[in-house]
Amino acid sequence: LVLLLVVVATLILEHGADGAGPSGLALPGCPEKCGNVSVPYPFGFEDGCFREPLGVFCEDDQAVYLESEKKLKVLEFNLYQGEIRIQQRIATSCDDSTQNVQWMDRNGGLSANSAPYWTVSRVKNKFTAIGCATAAVIQGVDQDNRTSGCLSFCNEDSIQDSTQCNGRMGCCQTSIPGKLRAYQPSFLRMDGVDHYSAVRKFSPCSFAFVVEENWFKFNKSFWFKFNASYAISREYGEPHGIKGRWVPLVLDWSVGDQTCHEAKKNSSSYACKATNSECISARNGPGYLCNCSQGYEGNPYLDGGCHGAGNKLLVFVAVTLLLQHSSATATHGARSNSLAKPGCPGKCGNVSIPYPFGIGEGCFREGFNVTCDDQEQAAYLGTAKTFKVFDIDLPQGEARVQKYIAYDCFKGNEITGLLKYDPESSFRYGHSFTISNTKNKFTAIGCATIAVIQGMNQHEYTSACGSFCSEDSIENSTECTGMGCCQTSIPGNLRHYHISFLAVPGMNSNAVKNFSPCSYAFVAEAEWFKFNTSYAKSIEFGELYYGNGDRGVRMVLDWVVDNKTCGEAKKTKSYACLAMNSSCIDAQNGLGYRCNCSRGYEGNPYIKEGCRDINECHHPSLYPCKGNCSNTFGSYNCLCPPGTHSDDPKSMPCTPIPKPSQPEVITGLSQHELQFVIGVSTSIIFLIVCIFVLLIECQKRKLAKEKERFFKQNGGQILYQQILSKQVDTVTIFTIEDLKKATNNFDKSRELGTGGQGTVYKGVVRDDKVVAVKRSKIMDLAQTEEFVQEIIILSQINHKNVVRLLGCCLEVEVPILVYEFIPNGTLFNLIHGNNSPISLEDRVRIAQESAEALAYLHLSTNRPIVHGDVKSLNILLGDNYMAKVSDFGASRMLPKDEVQLMTIVQGTLGYLDPEYLQDRKLTEKSDVYSFGVVLLELITRKKAIYSEGPKEGNSLASCFLLAMKENRVQGILDTSIVSVGTEELLQQVAELARHCLSIKGEERPSMVQVADKLKAIRSSWSELLLLKHNEAAEVVIGSCVALADLSPRMLGMDIETPYADHHASSTSTTTEYV
Repeated sequence: LVLLLVVVATLILEHGADGAGPSGLALPGCPEKCGNVSVPYPFGFEDGCFREPLGVFCEDDQAVYLESEKKLKVLEFNLYQGEIRIQQRIATSCDDSTQNVQWMDRNGGLSANSAPYWTVSRVKNKFTAIGCATAAVIQGVDQDNRTSGCLSFCNEDSIQDSTQCNGRMGCCQTSIPGKLRAYQPSFLRMDGVDHYSAVRKFSPCSFAFVVEENWFKFNKSFWFKFNASYAISREYGEPHGIKGRWVPLVLDWSVGDQTCHEAKKNSSSYACKATNSECISARNGPGYLCNCSQGYEGNPYLDGGCHGAGNKLLVFVAVTLLLQHSSATATHGARSNSLAKPGCPGKCGNVSIPYPFGIGEGCFREGFNVTCDDQEQAAYLGTAKTFKVFDIDLPQGEARVQKYIAYDCFKGNEITGLLKYDPESSFRYGHSFTISNTKNKFTAIGCATIAVIQGMNQHEYTSACGSFCSEDSIENSTECTGMGCCQTSIPGNLRHYHISFLAVPGMNSNAVKNFSPCSYAFVAEAEWFKFNTSYAKSIEFGELYYGNGDRGVRMVLDWVVDNKTCGEAKKTKSYACLAMNSSCIDAQNGLGYRCNCSRGYEGNPYIKEGCRDINECHHPSLYPCKGNCSNTFGSYNCLCPPGTHSDDPKSMPCTPIPKPSQPEVITGLSQHELQFVIGVSTSIIFLIVCIFVLLIECQKRKLAKEKERFFKQNGGQILYQQILSKQVDTVTIFTIEDLKKATNNFDKSRELGTGGQGTVYKGVVRDDKVVAVKRSKIMDLAQTEEFVQEIIILSQINHKNVVRLLGCCLEVEVPILVYEFIPNGTLFNLIHGNNSPISLEDRVRIAQESAEALAYLHLSTNRPIVHGDVKSLNILLGDNYMAKVSDFGASRMLPKDEVQLMTIVQGTLGYLDPEYLQDRKLTEKSDVYSFGVVLLELITRKKAIYSEGPKEGNSLASCFLLAMKENRVQGILDTSIVSVGTEELLQQVAELARHCLSIKGEERPSMVQVADKLKAIRSSWSELLLLKHNEAAEVVIGSCVALADLSPRMLGMDIETPYADHHASSTSTTTEYV
């Protein structure tokens, strides 16, 4: 078996190497991205790069828009879900102090003119309104003119404790209609509401918008950040002409307006071009989508776009799992949860379609064809849209369908226009279906009504019920007992029927029809129908349940898979119960049989291997056990723990076994009896050992599944795919066992430092190599992407002054990174710690090495890498205090000569580029500014934000620039390096720092120029620097001894320094824009 698995794995690897499809999602030769947005085909923004009419626009601001007017900005395309996330404005209305509308913005609507291929997702979005006296309305502006709305109320006290958007606390939400292509929000004046004027004083603004439901979280702080509802305005609106904000909105898109069946008839225009692709009906309107088949990934709209999802690591993992679970695979092989025939659609809209029912040729047993209306997302029995399906119950052999009703309505002496007898109200469908006589009732409604049902089972069948009432008596009648409503049972094996009405002799029918104009009759599910007196007094019931679409009552059909008995069917090749552990059941309502999974199994008995074992221990409410539960095939065991007993542990609790007063001594046993006791005891011990081994194996499988779940759930799969796509071969993949061994199971004594994002441990891996292991805390999606970003950047960098990434571990809840160990702490600790001052030579050398590392990042890779968080804490000191730049979590890779527009400002207070703070544009010059602050720390020995005397929170950069302007820079320099002969050198370094700190990025030098300048300074002043270095040698040696007494810390990897007062320099500032 092992040899066979190795051979299979080798073949898979060779096939994967030769047959792997292209990784790009755009049309070959077309750009894949515009800014940060991936634009997959069939979308595109250059001529010949998109499928009509899916062209988009990539503008100069590196943003994607759905139309040329630049109103609908795209945040993300989802190729597989058929979704587009866009920015959408907010409609706002604000009153002034006299309750007159002071300012209103109706730009929160959506136009359908520009893109005919999308609809507003009714599943992912909600219509939302915010305000304390707000009535917001959303109105569709297409031909259907759909309208909805919600009301929001609150007072100044109640909103203080509100965090819910339930309509009573300042926020309301409601669903939006389906197939909505365009809409316009508006507001209704609510002057008639009590205390309206008082409410509008503390909440003068109302807001309305359609928003992605999972994104929007209502927050009471909207009212209290500054004052009243203007806080909401700053957060979501645009009062007084301030530029408006936006919220994300999800659009559903589709290809064309044809169904899959129609589209496949024209191969030239059919969009699903990839070999291993399939067509899926659009879920919200006409059209269809394409997806790669199961086991494949890529772009189904491109030739050869769907390729195998496997890779070498996954194959090796699969082989390992196969070796560990070979015995379990034989009996518990992975099976699909779908009850449909393999390869066939399992659902139509919200209705599951289990085999023998099916959609499409080859997907159903004869007589069980189901038609799926892609536009309505509704299922119908057969090819005609007569019997709409609500539910199919395999174990019970039932199908709930929609059935029309019969009418007899008058207005005075004239017919109302509703039919006295509707042919659609009759029933006849196939030989496999009968009307359930246990679940349905024949029902009639009216005050002078006799309804007749005629049908056929083995014999002709006729029945009727009468409903009578007066105008007074019906007011007190709410039961279907013959007064306004009557019901009667129907016979078994009823295969077809029709309904009619009889005139009521001897009654003043005209007088009755004045207050009860209609009579109704129908067969419906008894538990579903609830009588209301208004049904007998008006035509309301007919308006609700007469006609096409969703108008109809629910009826239960019994079905059999064949009209033979079980005994007859088992002798034929067409026997339907194909699954092992299935059984045949003769029908109770007529001839025929159906199949069920055997007791202890569940699934679909009509499919091979369709019946799966039930783990009864996971369902204690259905399978009680008062002792220890263990699952078995088709059943479960319930045993009392040792030392306890129960007559029936499944229903009666286990109680302790009372100890005997005196131990019993077994004496006088014969040889045969003694052998029997020994045999039983040995068997029990063997059984216990087997159970123990089985439990250990189960635990191993559970741990393996948990590792796999963590791998997929928390970004590990993304991380690994990114590593492969970059063809990185310098990173080692560690197992969690490797890292536990390296860190002594993450022992606290191995900790180098702990911070907001996690802990760094000192470890020893193979070949006795010392490493630093970064173990982060649980992260959200953004933090997962930060891990991916750091690995990509570090794996491409090979420079002596950059911390090197050695490997990572992917099989834990959060990926773990392994770096080279840097023994001498951070530059921050060296400058600002309680150490003897370092020489000027070392300071200039460290500055030069750091500048060379940043220059390498900016120029020596295929795409510029902007560090994004340059500071003394992120510069580590290796052997001989060589500078090592670290922490690339905030870094970004940029196209050549371009900038990165950031929605979140990341960095550290005191080091942030003011141009980056203002425009949110991250460039290489942002690193130059931050490096200028580090240069100041080296020559002043002051922190980026420092306190001096009574003044707190001084900006080192601002104070330095002011000192340079006033020609008093010598006053803030570190006195330990100011001496005779160093004035001109320090002046040159200060001038370089001043250029780095220029407000405008274009006036700053590049990092290459900075590194060259520092190199030139060291070269021209080498003799003086060497002299000063020798004078300070003893002091430096003392500092080294002091540092050696400290536990080395990898503080540059986002781990906070343990020194007090560090918060003033390392405070991270992050600003998120809506």
